[in-house]
Amino acid sequence: MSVDQQEGGPGTGAPRVMDSKWAIEQCNEWLRLHERVPIPEAERERNERAERAG
Repeated sequence: MSVDQQEGGPGTGAPRVMDSKWAIEQCNEWLRLHERVPIPEAERERNERAERAG
């Protein structure tokens, strides 16, 4: 297999650049399913403040 094929080059049918939003959602879903790590309270508060700030 050539480097182009591994990287999703021409003729492989694979996109060179993934949709980053989709990739993040998939990563978060995988973490929820496999890790089951609770979000630390400080991080949750920071996220809520960021959402309120807009």
